[in-house]
Amino acid sequence: MHSLLPTISLLLIFLATGVRVMVNNDSTNPIEKSDKIVAITEGNRWYPEDRLNLKNLLQRYWENVSSATSASSNSKYRKIKAMISPHAGLQYSGATAAYGFYPLSKLADGGIKYERVIVIGPSHYYPLQNQLAHPVGTLYKTPLGNIAIDQQAIKQLTSLRPDLFTGDDTPFYREHSVDNQIPFIQYSLKYDFKIIPLIMGHSNLHTIKEMAKTLSLLMKNKGDNTLIIISSDFTHYGSNFGFTPFTKNVEENLKKLDYEVAQTIQNFALEKFYSFEQDKAQTVCGHGPITLLMAMSNAAETEVVINHYETSGRLSQDFSLSVSYFSILFFPKETAEYTLTDTEKKLLLKIARKNLEEKILRGKILSSKEVEKEFGKIPDNLLAKRGGFVTLNIGHDLRGCIGEIFPSRPLIDVVLARSIDSALNDTRFHPVKADELSEITIEISVLTPPRSVPSYNDIIIGKHGVVLTKGVHGAVFLPQVASEQGWDLPTTLAHLSQKAGLHPHAWREDTSFQVFEAIVFNEDGMK
Repeated sequence: MHSLLPTISLLLIFLATGVRVMVNNDSTNPIEKSDKIVAITEGNRWYPEDRLNLKNLLQRYWENVSSATSASSNSKYRKIKAMISPHAGLQYSGATAAYGFYPLSKLADGGIKYERVIVIGPSHYYPLQNQLAHPVGTLYKTPLGNIAIDQQAIKQLTSLRPDLFTGDDTPFYREHSVDNQIPFIQYSLKYDFKIIPLIMGHSNLHTIKEMAKTLSLLMKNKGDNTLIIISSDFTHYGSNFGFTPFTKNVEENLKKLDYEVAQTIQNFALEKFYSFEQDKAQTVCGHGPITLLMAMSNAAETEVVINHYETSGRLSQDFSLSVSYFSILFFPKETAEYTLTDTEKKLLLKIARKNLEEKILRGKILSSKEVEKEFGKIPDNLLAKRGGFVTLNIGHDLRGCIGEIFPSRPLIDVVLARSIDSALNDTRFHPVKADELSEITIEISVLTPPRSVPSYNDIIIGKHGVVLTKGVHGAVFLPQVASEQGWDLPTTLAHLSQKAGLHPHAWREDTSFQVFEAIVFNEDGMK
């Protein structure tokens, strides 16, 4: 844990020589006179300064993650675009950090490499206002060896926006936010790469967006081969941090607060996340760097996954002073299009119909084995995990509609369960009776995974289904709802707000949205 109070320190500048690329991060490399090493001041490190002790500690973290995740195959790991990683003393946050870096080591084992790693951490000690500091040194040193600093990329940044990117080694000689990430990177990546270490001062939102534009320009050529690591702890609770918004049920309230903050990151609610610092005096020390990452990310192309959560209070069994830690990973969204053939659509409708009849007429629900016995081998497409809704209509009138948004189980299981729920458990209607079965038309909507959008302006009526979330309130409309009702976007969102139990105009502010698309088919259309 650490203090958030900035302190100005005059520190010694260490000059040394080394190589321009890291060949073996366990060894001391040959030297060149022109090289200048950037290294945190001796005694200020927040991890073991002995190479072997540090390596052994990291190995123990790796073993713990491997055991916890039962990881045995490289194929399950997707390439990571960015991560948020904690930076406290390793005895507190090291295990959480390992949950983010362990997948990188498995990617390396599978031959997936990064040419460049950008590490952005907040400044705890050195005064930087609306600026990012980069080193003028050529190598960054830790007990595991030297890493080449990408001087060419840094020159490009400073030539584009010299007002935003300032060259100065001094901020790095005590700052742990960047330094604590470096050994994890070295231990994870088993090949040559270059690094861009950046320390960020307190910055306004306009400046952060300008920083994001500049960094995005840098990544145009090597975006796929660049990893971004944002260094941040989350809530700093206790009188030492000047943050005690609650004094009872501290562990429970901390978790609730932390996940509220993390959800704004997942939803790419940029302005809302930025406002946390002002509105709630939220003590996320990497507030600026996280905002910068969000501003650089394309919400439509990025999936955000909370990988691990921990608090120092739980580890020490003392919540009078506690710091929270997340490992959060940013992945490129999988873009492979999911489709169903007409044969598969007809089969799903037949299964849903048979299931309804079995339940309502004979009190029995079909199992997957019984489906196979009745209809033959289930196609792989119907075994894929998908969200889906089953809608029942009599003529033009809705008779029941229940489903699930997020893909957590095979589509066939979704249809089997939700066909019964729509008939018997939709509280808006009385349960379907046997004499209604012949009048009912079954409609199935197979959903794409929901993705967050920055604003309601990104919602396309007729194309997107919408998930509205505001605090503890939420509601969903399928894509066809607005078109069938003839609603425009404001009218759709007003009705969706009311469905969530909110005022009709509640959607206009402090609300997050996710959208999805649907493959929609029904018995009338598939005859």
